[in-house]
Amino acid sequence: MLRETGFKGAKAVSDEILRRYSVYHSPHAVEMFASRNHVSLRLMQACPECGLLVNHLNRQTGLCPRCSALLHVEEERAYNDILEGEIREAEAECVNAEREYATLRQRNARLCRQHGLATKSERKRAVRAQSTFFDPE
Repeated sequence: MLRETGFKGAKAVSDEILRRYSVYHSPHAVEMFASRNHVSLRLMQACPECGLLVNHLNRQTGLCPRCSALLHVEEERAYNDILEGEIREAEAECVNAEREYATLRQRNARLCRQHGLATKSERKRAVRAQSTFFDPE
């Protein structure tokens, strides 16, 4: 009897004895008997997830240590999925931008060739040549 309901405390064990056997034992008497028989009367809590009896539940999650750890793993896995999705989107944007840049470069080079215009590199050289020209006057 003590081992079955001892996790609820001395008062609960006393009430259970009265209910089952119609005999009253004071909570102090229950404590003394438990002490002599090396039975713990420490109040324990049941995990709402798995039903395991533990000394205390996690204050943040309200679960036993094992269920709390599993919950944290699930949360981290979900966060990881979110991050990986954001990375995939960013990489896709980068690839699209690089593709558009290459297309524009090809189009501009083609236009310069077709119409006999100066290319981008030739224009840069011309600008540099004008700005570095030193006139002693």
